[in-house]
Amino acid sequence: MSQTQQAVTYTDAQLHARACVRCGTEDGPLERNGYVETETRPGVRLPWAVVACPDHLGAER
Repeated sequence: MSQTQQAVTYTDAQLHARACVRCGTEDGPLERNGYVETETRPGVRLPWAVVACPDHLGAER
């Protein structure tokens, strides 16, 4: 893992844009906040569009 990557566990709701990518709240409003990637197998990464609550919008993951 490179220095810019970190091991993070996301919930199903976070990966399917139903919860804030930072805190997990499902209370709205939630806004698009970029992408996270999960490794499906060594060397293969899958991008997920994620959302964030107003408190975490634009925050570094």
